[in-house]
Amino acid sequence: MPSNFVGACLFVISTTFVSLHCFIHMIIFLDFDGTIVEHAYPNIGECVDGCYKVIAKLQKAGHKIILNSYRIQSKSGKLKLALDHINACGEGIIEPISEFSKSKINPFYWNWDIFMTFSFIFLDDECLGVPLQKGHLNPDRYVVDWEEVDKQFEANGIYTTYAVKYFDSNAA
Repeated sequence: MPSNFVGACLFVISTTFVSLHCFIHMIIFLDFDGTIVEHAYPNIGECVDGCYKVIAKLQKAGHKIILNSYRIQSKSGKLKLALDHINACGEGIIEPISEFSKSKINPFYWNWDIFMTFSFIFLDDECLGVPLQKGHLNPDRYVVDWEEVDKQFEANGIYTTYAVKYFDSNAA
C-alpha cells in the first residue's frame, strides 16, 4: 500500500447483507500560478473562477491540500505571498492551507487510474491532460478550468467521504 494512503475500512454485518465502508482521503498537490490565480509571476494574478469552491469541497471531504508551486523555491517571500493570498481570499475554505512541498514536484498526467491507485491528485496547469481554459487577463495563457475539474471530481466520487458497497449474504 502506498505510504501516502490515508484510510480505514469498516465492515458491518447483518442478517441480510454485509456492507463495506471505505474512508479514503487523498493528497491534493495544488499549484498556484495558472491554477489558483492567473499567470502574473512574480506578481499575483486574479483568482481563477471556481477554485475556492472546489478547494472547500475537497477539504470538506477530508482531503489533505499541499501547495506545490515554483514559488516555494523563491527566496524572496513569494511562497508566503501565495499562502497569504489563498488564506485571505479563499472564500469558503474550511481551514487555512499551510503545508507545502519542499520543492516543486513536477505533476503526473491527469489520469484517474493513477489518482485512485495512489490516492493523490496534482491540480496544476502544467499537468498534461488537466482541463484548461484561456485566461481572462491573458488569453494566450491557459489556466485550470475549475468548472470541468469540479464535474470530474463529482463523477469520480472525490467529494464523497466514503464509498459504500453492499454484498447480499443470501446470494448464491
